[in-house]
Amino acid sequence: MKKNALNEEDTYGVLVSPGTIQFKRLLPGPIERVWDYLTNPEKTKLWMGGGTFDLRVGGLCEWHCDYAFNLEPEIRKKHNGVIPVIYGRILELEPPRLFKMTWDYSDCVNTSQDGSKSEITFELFPQEQNVLLVLTHSGMPNNHDIRAALAGWHVHIDILSDTLSNVPSAPFMSAHEALEIEYKKRIKGD
Repeated sequence: MKKNALNEEDTYGVLVSPGTIQFKRLLPGPIERVWDYLTNPEKTKLWMGGGTFDLRVGGLCEWHCDYAFNLEPEIRKKHNGVIPVIYGRILELEPPRLFKMTWDYSDCVNTSQDGSKSEITFELFPQEQNVLLVLTHSGMPNNHDIRAALAGWHVHIDILSDTLSNVPSAPFMSAHEALEIEYKKRIKGD
């Protein structure tokens, strides 16, 4: 288990309401550093993916899901060499505390690809030398997408934590596959 969890069970995301998941994770601070890793494409590519962000309410975001794509050939093959892109529009922005956006993940291979759009909210709260990250992903249409998002965010947050702590991360795909099995046990049904 990750050493930066609030407790061992807190490494897992939870279903907080229909179609909405949430993670809470302590990260090494300060808050401005964590904010930079959430909003600066040069830093986001180290744990999630690069892209472009127009950091203003109404601004467009493109997350190029290239983190694991560039490191693991099986992911590149799964996507036929095309980097998936997630598009969004910023709904709320209060640096360095709140970043909320729409999330169009229909281009991602692990989802239902039904054109669904959801919302992602990153909230940061200082906790002495650490920062509490609360990530909420809402508006997912089915349990398949919920489980895929839980596994994906779990791995990405682990990688973010490792990056902030300057320690190596587990390979994305093997970690994701193991977590999908765990989340299938936790979230039943289609």
